Amino acid sequence: MQSMPYASGPRNSILAALPRADWDAIKSKFEEVPLNFGDVLVEADKPARRVYFPLAGVVSTVALFDTGASVEMATIGAEGVVGIAAVLGSDRAISHHNVQVAG
Repeated sequence: MQSMPYASGPRNSILAALPRADWDAIKSKFEEVPLNFGDVLVEADKPARRVYFPLAGVVSTVALFDTGASVEMATIGAEGVVGIAAVLGSDRAISHHNVQVAG
């Protein structure tokens, strides 16, 4: 099976790597939403209900500690996915995800 080129498929690298037949089967389930600076997509220790495949912009993955400290663990752009815990069966997100660069 051949991967789908960006010109004819989704702009997210993970989705673009799907075979065209697979993308065609699931694409109607997706909704494009704006990612505005400061938007919180997933809150730590809350149920993760959505999965985001950014098309543009940057989302920060932040660990929050009981002491009130926080640290950025990763940044996610059009090459990644946010909120994967919702798909993997976790009932709570382990990290906080917020938009750092609108997209």
